[in-house]
Amino acid sequence: MNRFIGPILGSFFIFLVGLAASANTLALFRTSLGDMAFELYDADKPRTVSTFIQLANLGFYTNRPLYRLEPGFVVQGGNIGVADPASTNLAQNFTGNNLGLIPNEFAVGARLSNTFGTLAMAKSAFSTNSAANTWFINLGDNSASLDAQNGGFTVFGRIVQGADILTALNTRSNGYGIVDLSGSNAPPLNTVPVIYTGTNLPRYDQLIYASIELLRTTLTALPDQTRTVQWNSPTGLVCRIEVSDLGPDGPWSLLHQTNGNGLTQSLLDTNTAAEARLYRIRIAP
Repeated sequence: MNRFIGPILGSFFIFLVGLAASANTLALFRTSLGDMAFELYDADKPRTVSTFIQLANLGFYTNRPLYRLEPGFVVQGGNIGVADPASTNLAQNFTGNNLGLIPNEFAVGARLSNTFGTLAMAKSAFSTNSAANTWFINLGDNSASLDAQNGGFTVFGRIVQGADILTALNTRSNGYGIVDLSGSNAPPLNTVPVIYTGTNLPRYDQLIYASIELLRTTLTALPDQTRTVQWNSPTGLVCRIEVSDLGPDGPWSLLHQTNGNGLTQSLLDTNTAAEARLYRIRIAP
């Protein structure tokens, strides 16, 4: 298999009290099909992750349609947008964006392969350092192909919640949740996922959209050696604040659990004996 991945083609931070610690971000993909959470590899793929985070914080990844679905291979989005996702007009005009290129990080840090459920950056053919803002999710084990071509496609995250959505996407086919727009006035999009069965051209409100937000925690050490932990909580999801006193490999235990309300929430950890305590936020299954 040698298929080109090109542009047309929850955030969890760990904090170590008193010491610098690596922190992985949890990106929440809120899609028309449900929510998926991806752990990002901040330390291993720093330029890729930092660019992705910057774009998410700018709102660049808000209400972007998925525009390529090849079951068993990839689902892709990010670069292409529409003017009005709620419009009932035929989806024939898309806009592409390019906010700068990212140096390829496939060989930087740990070697991360393009296997099922991993998140990676697309790029132009025959241009190793051409990734910009188009992401894709591997729907199968594509390591034999995508790890080897064009300098390797940089994997910068993995799914930690919502893999059932990817499994469901793998059951689709042309005319059954996928339509071909290559004969319309749209860009050459021939595997566009939609919310209906049939081959007719979709309206904008029949496309599948994804909005990406990042979960974060912040830590404040108080004079009495207690600590205040704050996090942004996604509405409608259960947030778990977990702690480990034995390092990032755990074991992790539940410190607090609450329903997200879209606001910044906080708690006071009164355990003053744990001098090297790690904190992380997780989305409950």
